[in-house]
Amino acid sequence: MLKIEDSRLATPLIGSLWMLASSFLFAGMGVFVKLGSADLAAAELLFYRSMLGLLITYSLIRYNAIPLKTRHWRKHVLRGVVGFAAMMSLFLAITLLPVATAMTLNYTSPIFLTAIAFALHQNRMRRAGYLAIASGFVGVALLLRPTLHGNDWAGELLGLGSGFLAGIAIYHTRQLGKMGEPSSRIVFYFMLICSICSASWMIVSGISELSMTTAIWILGVGLLGTGGQLAMTRAYSISHSVAVSSLTYCTILFTCLFGILFFGDSFDTIAWIGIALIVFGGIVATYSDRPQPSAES
Repeated sequence: MLKIEDSRLATPLIGSLWMLASSFLFAGMGVFVKLGSADLAAAELLFYRSMLGLLITYSLIRYNAIPLKTRHWRKHVLRGVVGFAAMMSLFLAITLLPVATAMTLNYTSPIFLTAIAFALHQNRMRRAGYLAIASGFVGVALLLRPTLHGNDWAGELLGLGSGFLAGIAIYHTRQLGKMGEPSSRIVFYFMLICSICSASWMIVSGISELSMTTAIWILGVGLLGTGGQLAMTRAYSISHSVAVSSLTYCTILFTCLFGILFFGDSFDTIAWIGIALIVFGGIVATYSDRPQPSAES
């Protein structure tokens, strides 16, 4: 009996630890994007991050003997292009805003996903869904209040846009999962399309000369971003509990701490309330997005 109970406790615990590791790594990636933006364009940072992720994902696919051939390439292209737009918007937002603000706006994606699924009539909206959307809307208004009349409107729109586009990308990722596509193949094609799109953007906008410093920024963005992706995938493979999913929002906490430590960022009480409401709305959206019985059952 003790072994069974220990096992039941260990699975979500290990999943939670993997998700905490993922959150820490994603927050670190945001810091390196901010640091690297002084020497490299957002497209360059995204290209190197995507290429490293592509190489690692391809190695894992070959190791696990997963075929790359797919019948759903159109869906992969759509998911990849939307995902690229989401990541590009996030990287640009990080260059224009405090890193914690940009990351918090990006993490509105579950709230947008709830609204998107309802708009597309994929599921019936629960009361929790309305609460998530309302909480997220108020949280965004409070977080952006100090700069609504400043010069940060472009970064704010990009941050919100990244959250909205990420919500669409997650929706298409779930559709691919329902079609039987393995997660590693989905990530591979996403990284491939991101690499192609960011390389095209980089060629048009210009390529910066690399140095020892920029190499550090590139490795930091690539390794931490890919590590965060792998740790998150591992967490979900172990446990699909709402508690584990909710821990993704520790990324915001870690990013706020990193912003204060490395960039001297500061937030007033109203901004902290806004961040808390966005996190609360995201957690509620995650909870409300669980599958529910159909009307016929």
